[in-house]
Amino acid sequence: MIDDYHMFLNTVAPGSRVCVTAVEGGHGTRQNLALRGIAEGSVLTVVSSSHGPVVIGVQGGTLALGRGIAAKVRVRRMEP
Repeated sequence: MIDDYHMFLNTVAPGSRVCVTAVEGGHGTRQNLALRGIAEGSVLTVVSSSHGPVVIGVQGGTLALGRGIAAKVRVRRMEP
């Protein structure tokens, strides 16, 4: 974890709302995530992150990301 408000998606507790600040990785990774609604400025809700894939709510839908991909998404916690 970077600090209390900046972290990677795979470290966020369930129920948290976060805003994407950066997506690390190559062009293909960034494009793949952007096509699924995960890009800089996107607001996500973490549904589950304890075991297995990280499940998030994005743009009215639910998406499961592998932990390795979730570790490339840098986010900041949003105030309640």
